[in-house]
Amino acid sequence: MVYTESEVKELWAENQTIQDKEQETEIKMLIEDWQVDKEMLYYDKSVDHYEDYQQEHTKNKSQHSPRL
Repeated sequence: MVYTESEVKELWAENQTIQDKEQETEIKMLIEDWQVDKEMLYYDKSVDHYEDYQQEHTKNKSQHSPRL
């Protein structure tokens, strides 16, 4: 089968479009993964800060509680 120049150009353009869409999809997936990682880190830090606060609060409360 012999292709004309215009057919070759059209096939090349279609191939390029497919590759661009695949690359775009891959980039979107990477961004979503990065966003999830970022949110997980934020959550972990929040939990750590809350646990630190809770420990400090409990420690201070036990030091200042009146003894009967």
